[in-house]
Amino acid sequence: MKQHFIFGRTEAGEIALSGASGTLEARLRRFLLLVDGKRCIAELETVARPSELIATLEELVDAGLVCKVGENGMVMSGVGEAESDPFAAAAMTPDMFARLKRRAIADLDQRYGPAAASIAQRINASSTPADLRVALRASGADLISVMGAGAAQEFLQGLGRNLVA
Repeated sequence: MKQHFIFGRTEAGEIALSGASGTLEARLRRFLLLVDGKRCIAELETVARPSELIATLEELVDAGLVCKVGENGMVMSGVGEAESDPFAAAAMTPDMFARLKRRAIADLDQRYGPAAASIAQRINASSTPADLRVALRASGADLISVMGAGAAQEFLQGLGRNLVA
């Protein structure tokens, strides 16, 4: 199973969780609760026991309790349809993105103070990783004038590592 696969509960999985279909083994119930149709396997590994995750997911799939609903970056909304998730392409959740922005703004403020205020405002105004990329490109000249070419390149590379899937 690939790390970017996203699984969701089937109707049978929802029924099993409600307790209407009998008893569900505690381990399976725990994992079934985590499978929400939004988190990819890599994200599930942060809240579940990675050593059990793949085998348990396979068991849930075989039992018809969960199924693949998409891949990181694309979530299937119907037959042949997909909706783009602006955070999934960067392999991060909105919370992770908000923390990334806060760290970048704090770093700019600590190192460069008011001279970097306009750059920090552009970063703060970004609502998705794609918006942040655009804001950073637009801030290129400002970054170089405030930090110097080498430090600006290092700053952008540090942020870029977090924005690439």
